[in-house]
Amino acid sequence: ANGLAVHGGRLATAAVAKSQINYGGGSLPAVTMPNDINSVVGVFGISSPTPTFQSAFSIHGTPSPNIDRVKRLAMDHQSLLVVGETQSSTLKIGSSTLNIVGTPDAFIARYDDKQQPVWAIRVGVMGEQTSTRAAVLAPGGSAVVAGCFGGTIAFDPMTKLVSKGKDDVFIVKLAP
Repeated sequence: ANGLAVHGGRLATAAVAKSQINYGGGSLPAVTMPNDINSVVGVFGISSPTPTFQSAFSIHGTPSPNIDRVKRLAMDHQSLLVVGETQSSTLKIGSSTLNIVGTPDAFIARYDDKQQPVWAIRVGVMGEQTSTRAAVLAPGGSAVVAGCFGGTIAFDPMTKLVSKGKDDVFIVKLAP
């Protein structure tokens, strides 16, 4: 698993798949094109001794071939934070279309308690890499994500930071 989050009686896990993945609730297609590598997030109830499948969704961009990986997950009682990296040109999460400019760019997406997208942003730079390292949901519901970058990083649609070297650190706090 690439990411794991637990809160109360729920568990979320992320895995990379090239064809399909079976979370016990039936097979879920993980890719749309034969050369793609995409992430699938599964959510389970863990209140009983045997985990129960609740839902799953995949994250994949266009055009093919693309590589989209969920790297970090965080959850609280009402939402799921999904943080990853993409090499796709365009990544669509719910009603948000993220136009990717670097290779890879990071993305941060928030889902509600039914795993429906609430918002998504792109975090990236042209020509330099952006990497995510940690994600948490703080008390009050704010999302906090940390990572590293080189060059100038943009937090869609927020401010930009300019690196003082090759591998600088960023920490961003996003409202619920």
